[in-house]
Amino acid sequence: MSRSSDTVRVLHVDDEQGFSELVAEFLERQDDRFVVETAEDASEGRDRLAAADFDCVVSDYDMPGTNGIEFLTAVREEYPDLPFILFTGQGSENIASDAISAGVTDYLQKGSGTDQYELLANRITNVVRQVRAERQLDEERRRFQALFENLSQAVVEVEWDGETPIVEHVNPTFTEVFGYEPDEIVSESLDAYVVPEEEADELDRLNRQIRTESGLYSEEVTRLTADGTRKFLLQTATYGDGAGAFGVYIDITERKRRERELERQNDLFRKAQAIADVGAWEYDIVADELTWSEQMYEIHGRSTDAEVTVESAIGNYHPEDRSTVRDALTDAIEHGESYDVEARIRTPAGECRWVRTRGDPQTEDGSRVRVRGTVQDITEHRDREQALQRERDRYQSLFENNPLIIWEEDFSEAVAYLEELTVDVDDVETYLLEHPEEITELRERVEIIDVNQNAVEYYDAPSKEALIDNVDELFGGEAVEAMAAEWAGIAAGRTRFRNEVVSRTLSGDEHRELVDVFVPEDSADDYSRVYVIGTDITEQKERERELKRQNERLDEFASVVSHDLRSPLSVATGRLELATTECDSRHLDAVADAHGRMEDLIDDLLRLARQGDPVGETEPVDLGTVPERCWETVATGDATLRVETDSAICADPGRLRQLFENLYRNAVEHAGSDVTVTVDALDGGFYVEDDGPGIPEDAREDVFEAGYSTTDEGTGFGLSIVGEIVEAHGWTITATEGADGGARFEFTGVSFAD
Repeated sequence: MSRSSDTVRVLHVDDEQGFSELVAEFLERQDDRFVVETAEDASEGRDRLAAADFDCVVSDYDMPGTNGIEFLTAVREEYPDLPFILFTGQGSENIASDAISAGVTDYLQKGSGTDQYELLANRITNVVRQVRAERQLDEERRRFQALFENLSQAVVEVEWDGETPIVEHVNPTFTEVFGYEPDEIVSESLDAYVVPEEEADELDRLNRQIRTESGLYSEEVTRLTADGTRKFLLQTATYGDGAGAFGVYIDITERKRRERELERQNDLFRKAQAIADVGAWEYDIVADELTWSEQMYEIHGRSTDAEVTVESAIGNYHPEDRSTVRDALTDAIEHGESYDVEARIRTPAGECRWVRTRGDPQTEDGSRVRVRGTVQDITEHRDREQALQRERDRYQSLFENNPLIIWEEDFSEAVAYLEELTVDVDDVETYLLEHPEEITELRERVEIIDVNQNAVEYYDAPSKEALIDNVDELFGGEAVEAMAAEWAGIAAGRTRFRNEVVSRTLSGDEHRELVDVFVPEDSADDYSRVYVIGTDITEQKERERELKRQNERLDEFASVVSHDLRSPLSVATGRLELATTECDSRHLDAVADAHGRMEDLIDDLLRLARQGDPVGETEPVDLGTVPERCWETVATGDATLRVETDSAICADPGRLRQLFENLYRNAVEHAGSDVTVTVDALDGGFYVEDDGPGIPEDAREDVFEAGYSTTDEGTGFGLSIVGEIVEAHGWTITATEGADGGARFEFTGVSFAD
């Protein structure tokens, strides 16, 4: 049932109809937000609750049939969080204790004057305000939890234990990228799981840098993932209290590999539960005597035989809070004013506790004779509030400081319009493309709830308000196709989308964006909360265009090598054959050797030029047979091949054969015709090694450079071709020392076939 958020609907249940109507009139006079309805017994009260929404129930205790405690018990079964105030003329500790056990929110004894109505109004206002605040905080927790869980990038939240980041939460994308389920890595050191051994020396510096940055911090790092070692742009934000931080890992492996880039709680707070330990007290003004219930002694950490006075009781409070409590009690005694304050007490053991202390003055024959009240230990409640605020600040920080562009929007009105619009439409996407004005109508019905600060800066807007007011300027006609596809998906019930669009800043600069749209599960029915997350891929697109131009130049180069160099070489070779029939000269043999070397250079150059293309589809390749077949196609003389694995890997068969053939030629060329070459599997891949002289340690990085060779016969392109084949597969190659001191080439990041 829809109603204004300021209205407070109260159900007053009392068998005295005249008194109910009087209470209703006084309450509505006290506060014009109150709308009071009455019921004469518990049965009618339950019917009213079933028929309409109420913010608070006020009930008498002594009613025919079902008393107030029994009515409270029935209400708690169906409405566990609905505030319930017992407003009764029969006051006793037993009734109060039973009410507290049944889950009463507050307890108030009826009086004889009109002050009781003001007090009741204050109690209603306080409990309703508290419940609404808890609901609002819980909603914000769900919003930010949904954002955390559904971000398209890997996100981890950590708390600092000294200098060590301890994992608190990871989102599903983190699990997908790094391969660790939450129960494996939560409460463990993040660095121990994701930092490669070779990066360990940088950990202290990086962690200090992250902890000292007050806002967003970015750094490129190498991390261990489920698919091997990869490059990430790590963007972090440290929480205001310095206790922890969250990190967003944006995979930039592809960008680094090709000149190169890529796209990218906790139940924070439970509603206040049943009332905590509550102690009752009474101060006899005439006799100047203070009486405590047993629970009062327990809350204050004192034995029940300890003597208590007003001064000693006030002395239990924190020095900063004593004057507040003393003034409140004085006003109750002298002016008849009830009070309800939160303050701190100190126990004899030195423990500090938060309590809620309340006092109600009692009047007899026109004179105030006593003050009765309660003290409630709310330490856990305060701790939960503070923890909730910290979590709220953290998730707000995740939203505002996120390196991605994040919009939070309400699509519900637009979706209702879309449903009407497409009742008789079979192909929604085609219809919207033919009627782009309907896309405009749909966008106008989308309400923007919030947008993060990174979006304000990205679109060059002076403020969030200015950005929201000018959102139509961001996406022009180029985005119509993407929007048509998105709305068609929504019409089909989809809740996740990804599109590339062209956007413009408010200052006119054009960008390319990868836009991810997702609807949290609890909003999937009406699309009332939708997150739109943008990633800037402008530089990536520019690099892809540059890469395409480079590939085109390589194709041209291959053509020149194949035709323009081979043709004159063929002529020279033919002329040489004629010359050898006409004369005999040792110089002609040298020319023939030079021609052969030129032929080898041309072949290797062509292979090198054609290895850079990415591998498309791969298939299982048997490491037990392919290396042996490749051995048969290479001139290996007296060399020996040992294949010690029958594993199968996923690879391009043709390129894998070229890889083995070039490694065999390299081994024979540098280690001699009697070399022994071994092929075997290793963790995450395979290796090829020989028993030759090996590669000097300081040259192991250089051997993959085009043109590098340590012999006069070599072209220097063989291992460069191997490197290109490895890169095209997305593997990693490392040159190291073999078991017998020879050259060993290790290939990792390889996927094994099932």
